[in-house]
Amino acid sequence: MKLHALRDQLDSAEQRYLASCAEDGTPHISSVSVTQYAGPDRLALSCEAFDTTYRNLRRNPHAALMLQETSEHRSCQISLRLHHVETEGPLFEHLRARLDPAIQPAAINDQPALICADIHEVLSIDTHTASDLPAATARQEHLLALRNISLALANAEELSQALDHVLDGLAAQLEITNSLILCMDESGQWLYTVASRGYTSSGVGSEVALGEGLIGLAAQYRTPMRRHQQAAALRPAGRPAATEDALAAYPADPAIPLPTLAHSRCQIAVPILAGNWLGGVLYAESVHTPRFSVDDEDALTAIASQLAMAMRLLLRQPEPGMGTDTARPVSLDTSTDAVSVRYYAANQSLFFGDDYLIKGVAGAILWLMLGDYQRDGRQDFSNRELRMDARLRLPELDDNLETRLLLLQRRLAERCDWLRIDRPARGRLRLVVARPMLLQQVDAAH
Repeated sequence: MKLHALRDQLDSAEQRYLASCAEDGTPHISSVSVTQYAGPDRLALSCEAFDTTYRNLRRNPHAALMLQETSEHRSCQISLRLHHVETEGPLFEHLRARLDPAIQPAAINDQPALICADIHEVLSIDTHTASDLPAATARQEHLLALRNISLALANAEELSQALDHVLDGLAAQLEITNSLILCMDESGQWLYTVASRGYTSSGVGSEVALGEGLIGLAAQYRTPMRRHQQAAALRPAGRPAATEDALAAYPADPAIPLPTLAHSRCQIAVPILAGNWLGGVLYAESVHTPRFSVDDEDALTAIASQLAMAMRLLLRQPEPGMGTDTARPVSLDTSTDAVSVRYYAANQSLFFGDDYLIKGVAGAILWLMLGDYQRDGRQDFSNRELRMDARLRLPELDDNLETRLLLLQRRLAERCDWLRIDRPARGRLRLVVARPMLLQQVDAAH
C-alpha cells in the first residue's frame, strides 16, 4: 500500500501510538497528537516535549506508528526511521496549527507548544483491516465540483464574477457555506477581505496581517493550513502603534471585523497562488467536525490555483474603448442636507459623517474621484488614468488597482445609499452621487 492512500486515516485516526526503543533495548510507547503526510515516503509527527520518545529517536531512529479508528473498524502499523527534524517552515507551521487547544493553550501566534516536526522515512505499511481505502464516491464528488467551478471561472469576464463563481460554487458543489476570499495588499504585509458567503456581515475591507492566524500563515508560507478546533487564532491583528503625529492626524478608525463563526470547529486556509505570484487566501470554516478532509484540501487547493490564474488574466487584460453605457442614472437631491465627507491624509481613511468607510489605496481613490466630481462635475474615470495619476502614487508593478476598486465598490454598496461606483464597461468607472457633499481634508499635524 502507498502512503498517500492513508492520508484520510492519518488525519482522522482516533488513536496514534508511537513505539520507540532506547539504546539498551527498553521499549517505550507514547501517543502522538498530529500525523501529517509529507510526501510519497515521508511522514511528519508532532513533537511537543523533550520526553523519552524524543530522546529515544535521537539515539535510535527506528520506530513504529499504530493508527486506530475504532468507529471505522480499521487500523494500520507503519514502520519508520527518523530522517530529519524541522523547527520552522510550512510543514512545521501546519503541524502547529493543527495541535489541539488543550495541548497548545497559547494563541497560534505566541510561543508554540510544538518543539519540532519529526520527519520520518516510511519503511513499510501493514494494514489490519480490509477497509483502509476511503470510498471513491467522495473523490468523484470533488472532481465534479472542481470541473464545474473551473468551467465557471473560465467564463468570468471580470474579477468580481470570478470571486463570486468560486464562493457560490463552493456552497453549491461542496456544501461549503461559510467562506472568504482575501487579497494581498501592495505592501505584501496585509490581506483584505473582498468577498464572503454565509455570514451576517460581509466583512468586506476587514484585514489580517501576514503570518497571523490560519489565514496569515497560509499566505506567509504559501501552503494550505487546516485544523479541527476553535478558531481562537483568527482574530485580525490591531493596527500598529501610531506615532503622536499620526494620532493627531486621524481618529482611531474602527477595524472592520473579520467575519467568523462563533462556534467554528474546523477551518481551512489555502493560498491563491500562481507561480511566485500570491493573490491572497481562500478561507472556509464549519461548525461541524470533522468537516474538511484531505480531499477538501486537494479540491480547494486546485480551485485556488485556478482562481489565481483567472485573477492574473483578468487583471492583465487590455482596457477596451468606450463600449456600451449601462450605468443607471441618478438625480442629485439638492433638498437634503449635504453629507460631510472627511479624508485623513495620514492613513488615507474616509468618513461619511461619523461613519468610517474605508482607508488605504481605496480611500485615496475615492477621495480623488470625489474631488474631481466636486470641482469639475466629472463622473467618468478609467482604470488606465487612475494608474497614471500622480496624486495616487501607485506602484508601477502589482498596484492591485482592480481589487481595490472592487473592494471600494462593494464597501459602498454595503454602507452607503447615496453614492456608488458603476462599471459601464470593462476598465471604466462612473461615480454616481445622489446627495450634495461637503469635502474636508485633514492633513497630518506638524
